Amino acid sequence: MVAEGLPEPLGVLARVAAVLTRLDVPYFVAGSLASSLHGEPRSTNHIDLVADLDARRAEALVADVGADFYLDPAAVREHRSAWRLSPRAKRAGIIAPALVVLVVLLPWPLAVTGRFVTDPALQVSLVAPSGGTVEQVYATEGTRLVAGAPVARLRDFALEREAADLERLADSLEARAAAARAAGSAQASRELETERSVYASGLAGVRDRLGTLLVRTPAAGRLATPRLEETVGRWYEPGAVIARVVDDDSLDVRVRLDRAGSALVRPGQAARVISYADVGEPLRAVVTSVATAAAGPGASGAIEARVHVRSGGGWRPGTTGEARITVGRGSVARALWWGIRKRLRSDLLL
Repeated sequence: MVAEGLPEPLGVLARVAAVLTRLDVPYFVAGSLASSLHGEPRSTNHIDLVADLDARRAEALVADVGADFYLDPAAVREHRSAWRLSPRAKRAGIIAPALVVLVVLLPWPLAVTGRFVTDPALQVSLVAPSGGTVEQVYATEGTRLVAGAPVARLRDFALEREAADLERLADSLEARAAAARAAGSAQASRELETERSVYASGLAGVRDRLGTLLVRTPAAGRLATPRLEETVGRWYEPGAVIARVVDDDSLDVRVRLDRAGSALVRPGQAARVISYADVGEPLRAVVTSVATAAAGPGASGAIEARVHVRSGGGWRPGTTGEARITVGRGSVARALWWGIRKRLRSDLLL
């Protein structure tokens, strides 16, 4: 029954609202009637009413007002089922929050990348200890050498002449000292012996220097100098490089880092290196050292990290590729933000 004393639309609204209130059903008024009450007046003869009905309350509503109004129970049930979530929507409602949690909480590595070139891990330059001419070589390019093995012998003719002169003087003084002792002149003998010891000491020093003209390798490795045998007869100034010995069984991966986050690289951090010659076989290693990059194009502010790997396969001196060094860990969200900042403002992470 419509509420008395009210215009028909409002009476109908009051009748239905009373039932919804009694059934504890949330509802609200919309459409033209709501606009007339709260905003711009409009002429209307219908009511828009939105209610949150479950199955039980829908049946109770039909039973209560069905005698006064036309209300199709089947239509109510059909309309209500259309608003229910589909199984896919329900799954999405569960998955979406789970994804948010994963993005916020799931740990993810933060890394910097850079290109690299490989060098032998051991490189020893054998230099001339003093000026001299190569008299003999004991190895050729590619020869495997043990530590202490001779590589070349130099001759310093001036030093040899000095040694011969000192030896002659020492021998002469020794003979004169012996003659003085035989003549009973102890004082003269002592003076001559003292003078002889000075020359003998000088001779010992020169002989030590001559001994260094046999150039030996201080470490085991492979002779990397091409055509060393052709240097026989060549003069080398003191400190000039005669030969190079390398150990290319182990390689130094020299990674140049000039992007954001490079200053966070430390020895001991994990690295993943990929050779352009064999991209299907990345290697995992550890950063062994970090230093300022050597002078060169783009070297300003760049950092060089070094990683040791074994040679073989696509790995040999001169190999190039890219390395990824993990400098920390954070959530997936932080990793995404890290990547964005690296591309927009590389200075933010330095």
